[in-house]
This record gives sequence, C-alpha cells and structure tokens, in this order.
Amino acid sequence: MPARFWEGLALGKLSTGDGTTSFCHTVLLQLDHAEDAVSGWLTRTEGLKAAGAAPVATETQGPHKFGACVESIFGSCNTSGVWNLATADVTVTQATEFRWNQYEYKLHLSEDQCVLSGHAVVGGNSQREIEMEQRLHLYERHSRPSDKLRWEGVVHSSGVYQSWNLAVLEWNLELGDIKTQIIERNCFKTAYGTSDPQSLPANGRYAAKWLQELGTGVETVSGKHTEDGTVLLKGSDVQLFGLMATAWAPREYTLNLSDHGSQLSGVGVHPDGKAVELRLRAQPHFPVQLSRCPEDRIAVHTLGGSELFVLSASATETVSDFTARVMAQIPQRGLAFDRIRIVLPSGTMLHEANDDQCIFDLLPFP
Repeated sequence: MPARFWEGLALGKLSTGDGTTSFCHTVLLQLDHAEDAVSGWLTRTEGLKAAGAAPVATETQGPHKFGACVESIFGSCNTSGVWNLATADVTVTQATEFRWNQYEYKLHLSEDQCVLSGHAVVGGNSQREIEMEQRLHLYERHSRPSDKLRWEGVVHSSGVYQSWNLAVLEWNLELGDIKTQIIERNCFKTAYGTSDPQSLPANGRYAAKWLQELGTGVETVSGKHTEDGTVLLKGSDVQLFGLMATAWAPREYTLNLSDHGSQLSGVGVHPDGKAVELRLRAQPHFPVQLSRCPEDRIAVHTLGGSELFVLSASATETVSDFTARVMAQIPQRGLAFDRIRIVLPSGTMLHEANDDQCIFDLLPFP
C-alpha cells in the first residue's frame, strides 16, 4: 500500500512560570502501512503562539524563525479506525527557543477515511511537567505537483468565536501583479471559550452548528507585491465547502515578506473590520535529475550531480508511480509527494501532464 499523507494543525498549551500559553503547529504526517502496523514521519513547524500571537523578534535572535522538527513515528491501527502512534526519535531541523518533545498519539480515522483527529500527550523522557495534552486535526493531502511555490501556515481568528485554520497559498514570489487563491481548512473552533456545544452559555446556543462544522473556504485574491516586501491582496469571492452555518466575507490582506523571503505574515480584514492573523512559510520544490542506466535502472541525482540512489523500473511504470518511489527514498523525511520535481538529462522539468507517460519513454539511452 502506498504511503498516505496528512496535513493539518496541532493545538496545545505550555505551562510556564508566567502562566499558560497556547501554541499552534502545522503538521505533515506520512504513514506507510504493513498489515496492522504503521510507520513514518511527522513534521512539525511553529505557527502561532499565545492564542494567535506571532513570536516576537528579540535583540539576540532578530526576526523570529519558524522552528521545525521531524519525528520518526511507529504504531498500529485497528479495524475501528483508531491509530495508536508514538515518537521513536526527534530531529530538530530549525532550532528556536521551542523545546521539541516526543509524543504518544491516539488518532481516529473519520468514516469517509479523509480526516484524522485526536490527541497527543508527551511521552518518553520529555518534559511532561511543562506541556499539556494537545489536539490534532489532519486532512488527507491530495495536492498535485504545481509550478508555483507553495506557502503553508496558520490563519487565526480571535474573539468570542475563535478558529484556527490550515492555510495554503500558491505564489512564485514575483514583483508586480498577483492573482491566486488562499485555501483555508478549519481545524479547530471555540465559541465563548469552549469547543463543546453542550457547554455553551444560554445566550450562545445559536453558535452550536457553527462550532460543530469543519469545512473549507477557497478565496480568490488579487493584488501586488511591492519592492519594499509588502504584499497587498484583496479578496473578491469565497467558495465554501462543508460549511452551512458559516458566514465568510472576502478580506483585504496586508502581508510582509521576511528578509530571507521564506515567510509571509500579517493580517486579513473583513468588511466589518474584524481581522484575522496569518503566518505562512514557503515550501520550496525539491528537484532531482534522472539518468538511465543499463538493466532497466534509473539513477537519481541532485542538480549538482551527486548520486542519491539507483532504482530499478518496469517497462510500463508511469512518471507518477516512479515519482512516488523517489519520494519514499529521499533522505529528507517529511517531504510531501507534490514537492518532488523530476528533471530529465536535457534539463526539462516534468509537469502534471507527464504523469501518465511511461518513464522510460522520456529517458532514452544516451
């Protein structure tokens, strides 16, 4: 069975000497199945802290960077759709002041098998005394390879009605006019401080339907990227999926691009003046170049020419199937399928239109 990818958010709380603060991580989970056992990798990236506040710059560290880690995951799943997973080890890929822990996960697969949701508690030898239970909500990822740079992160709406959404924007970091979409998927909601409809106060019972539905909003936006790093976008239309009790008007966004060009952060304002906070991180493509070898084998190289590995291929194997096998071999664990880009010896980069072609038809003998 091929690996499955899931993306979403983890929402948790930290207990410190100054009190309790919340944090939100974007999560990418890759799982491989072998009968009832599962293994894979879970990538976490810092999003927002303190119930939506972006980490501030410091004199010693400068503008805050996204901390990130990759967890090696193992566990099992049963016929009831319950997945019990645990962290085997943690590799920090971007160090910040956040302390990364090992976790024990209990996730439930939805009836349509498209959503994983549940809880995680700190396990192993990690710091149990400072971190409380966290919630996770993950959607199966079906993204196709795209020529555009993908930005992923968190959109948070504060106030009486709070929401934490996974956000995706595709944009190639070019100056001038922009026309694209911002896709947001609800992961968590609270109303009057609770996520339980039964706990709503008498004057807030009307919010029960909104609280229980988690869906998707796709907003068409256009605007400009100016030379000072400001990105101004204006929404013109929002398509809603799975949201019957939600009002979602287009927003006007003011976003700032970081000096190193890998982060977008700022606010989006609705016509009524209510604002949401965004923090997105660029997810660059991972290009690999192929060369044909004797005995129906294909060598996979970095663009610099270093050989990564050699794979045998069948005469009828498609580009899509071969790309999936390349992804499984890449040492950079936690890398999603849609970020792999195949480059031929001629320098031509393959696109979605090539997915169903035979890989050997595109790689003749030299």
